[in-house]
Amino acid sequence: PISLGALQIYVSALPHCPRETKLWEQYGSQAIGRILDGKQKLKWNASIWTSTAGSIVNDIAFSPDGVILASGSDDGTIRLWDARTGTMLAEAATCHGDGITCVVFSPDGKILAAGCRDGTISMLDAQTAAMRGNHLTGRDHEIRSIAFSPNNAVLASGSNDGTIHLWDAQSGGLLGEPLAGHNGGIASIAFSPDSELLASVSDGGTIYVWDAGAQESLSHPLTRNQGEVRTIAFSPDSRVLISASSDGKLCSWVARTGASLARPPISLGNWISSAAFSPDGKILAFGAGDEIIRLRDVQTGDLLGEPLTGHSHRITAVSFSPDGKVLVSSSSDKTIHLWDTAFLPESPPSQGVGPTPIAGSPGGENPHESSPPQRDPIMADAASPVSEVPNKPPPVEGDRIMSVAVSPDRKFLAVGSNDATITLWDAQAGVSLGEHPTRHQGGIRCLAFSPNSQILASGSDDRSIHLWDVEED
Repeated sequence: PISLGALQIYVSALPHCPRETKLWEQYGSQAIGRILDGKQKLKWNASIWTSTAGSIVNDIAFSPDGVILASGSDDGTIRLWDARTGTMLAEAATCHGDGITCVVFSPDGKILAAGCRDGTISMLDAQTAAMRGNHLTGRDHEIRSIAFSPNNAVLASGSNDGTIHLWDAQSGGLLGEPLAGHNGGIASIAFSPDSELLASVSDGGTIYVWDAGAQESLSHPLTRNQGEVRTIAFSPDSRVLISASSDGKLCSWVARTGASLARPPISLGNWISSAAFSPDGKILAFGAGDEIIRLRDVQTGDLLGEPLTGHSHRITAVSFSPDGKVLVSSSSDKTIHLWDTAFLPESPPSQGVGPTPIAGSPGGENPHESSPPQRDPIMADAASPVSEVPNKPPPVEGDRIMSVAVSPDRKFLAVGSNDATITLWDAQAGVSLGEHPTRHQGGIRCLAFSPNSQILASGSDDRSIHLWDVEED
């Protein structure tokens, strides 16, 4: 071993160093030994550690400080793990011996909540896994998903009967009546980072966005996905909601209005079982039915790095650490894997999706004209404050919405459609100011207002950009 002989660094350690690393580039020539049987790796493996839970793991979560991992299994056991080493720190039987479907830490790191198949929620000490008080009981239906609001005020639980219960996170008391509207069991729920919104999806694929304070639906049900929606998540700025469906499609929406953002839905080519944003919102990790974890750049839609392999059965959950440096995955193969995201290529800086303000010209005639995008991003740039429009989304009939933009003075909402028209709305009153046919020959791919809100730029699939006087047009 190296601890007993420093020269072992050159004899045994360096020969196993991957060739496409700075370490090999600088010291590879000094390696004394060579690998004779097998191939030398090109890059470091992203895997940090693997642990066996002894039962099918249904969900896993990081503590807010990233030090502890909690897993919930089919055997009704909560297990706490050292996130650095994979060593099990504690375990406790809960859920009355029934299976655990979901786990989540409270934002202050003091409580670990576990949803149970028997319809109860276990509240545990996040350090010891010891029970804290009594189980929370709403209805005798399996708890499918639970989530704490980021402000630590509310715990939401989604049940198999299609209802959502809101609980006081400190006292455990129910808050108001259950949220109803879904026709199937609640597959996933998520709070927005600002704690103002709650999104829920049922087995039928219908998504609702709720005002968490008023406990009422904000918009019509979102049903763009063709397959069953497996998971939902908000972007870090609370403006965008993304859904991943069983048919391998990712769809994204303006959270407060329900307007669709991705054009068309991104196809991942795999059955999706779980998905998670990185804390900075740049990466989306998702688990698939082929036991592989993939990562995509949120702005470009590109796959990042090599797929993460190691599980032998369906991926049940993925989650980033609070600092985004590691990713954890759990599986029905009874294992937990921790991955180092440092081995992923860096995402290019976001360039946004707004057009460069160039005077309109037919496609191909202006040498400075911006070229069409090669692919649609998973989510449109949320730089425009679309979530701050105070009214519910205006009804837009006819062709599909391809782009939206809000003027900096918050007076106008512009909506671009694939029939080459732009509709202008009074953003405060929610009243249409008229539909404007354009000189474009293709769908309106992107819209952007000038800083003084007087000019609107539109970019089209016909490879042209036009500028419009907002007041006159």
